[in-house]
Amino acid sequence: MKKTMITLLAAGLMFAGCGKQGDKDNPLLQKWDTPFETAPFEKIKPEHYLPAFEAAIAEHEKEIEQIVSNKEAATFDNTIAALDYSGQSLSRIQGIYFNMMAANTSKELQDLQEKIGPMLAQHSDNVSMNADLFKRVKAVWDARESQKYTEEQSALLEKTYKSFVRNGALLDEAKQKELRQVNGELTTTEAKFDANLLKETKSYQLVIEKKEDLKGLPQGEIDKAAATAKELGKEGKWVFTLDNPSFIPFVTYAANRELRKEIFNARVNRCNNGGETDNNALVAKMAELRGKPIFWDMKPLPIISWKREWQRNPKMCSNFWKTCCPILCLLQSKKPQSSKNFSTRTKKVQLSKHGICITMPKRCVSKNITSMQRQQDLTLRLTM
Repeated sequence: MKKTMITLLAAGLMFAGCGKQGDKDNPLLQKWDTPFETAPFEKIKPEHYLPAFEAAIAEHEKEIEQIVSNKEAATFDNTIAALDYSGQSLSRIQGIYFNMMAANTSKELQDLQEKIGPMLAQHSDNVSMNADLFKRVKAVWDARESQKYTEEQSALLEKTYKSFVRNGALLDEAKQKELRQVNGELTTTEAKFDANLLKETKSYQLVIEKKEDLKGLPQGEIDKAAATAKELGKEGKWVFTLDNPSFIPFVTYAANRELRKEIFNARVNRCNNGGETDNNALVAKMAELRGKPIFWDMKPLPIISWKREWQRNPKMCSNFWKTCCPILCLLQSKKPQSSKNFSTRTKKVQLSKHGICITMPKRCVSKNITSMQRQQDLTLRLTM
């Protein structure tokens, strides 16, 4: 274990040194001389992310190659622990980029996603489907009964092995190729989805001209809305947007019900109004991709996860399952089903493709099956 840690530490220091020489202007590739080594966000610019990802992926590939080329027999230390400690630079950069995407996104960051997304998807597939690497992981997994691992080591080993299985390690070459293609399409489609969502979020403004319409709002929120209006060239008015810091206080405190309804409807109907930013077709495509049989050839993650959660809290899982059944039973059909097709009390629905049989209580059947039908694509995406 100590030898493995020293090797990984040396690799990390070497990477940091290279960053200082070849990428001295890129803060993502430097050692951060900040309190608690927090990210220097004020120095990070959109143009820094792509070269940083490329360098970090290259570093991770070298770390993986070191594990694979090890002539010693696979052990927990030289394979599982080494794999867990690898890719730290990549994880660090990913953490910064995706947190910025979630909390303070911009068009520049969204545009980068079209390149970074497929790059990360390909790298992830390269690791998960690395036959030599999985051979070593499987060797440690197969020999687990003869070893005395700590609880933490056992958990990491199980998590690592099953992660490989769930991401295609046991598939044959043809199916791995298909999975790579599907993962690539999903990444591209999701990036387009996010870009459309950002565009519609930024395009909406609730402009208030009468002071009485601000009743109920804290003074701090009123001042922020006034400042936003000034920035947008609408001085003397108040502007609220669909961004969380503006939207949430307004729907929480504003006394004007009609204005709350207006901004709420604008929020929940983003990308659902037709036009070039409508996401309905993209949601359908993501559902179709995630419903590909290739995912069920890998011992489907939802079923494995469900089994584990059921063992932990059967009552909670039972209630959740009963709630979801009416929607899940529609996943195979593109046409709305009539409620008369259901028995008076319960009905067993066989999802023949996936070998799943569910029992649906009558009380969970919606009177409006058509409205449930509209949710099936999103439900499939979530359950996968």
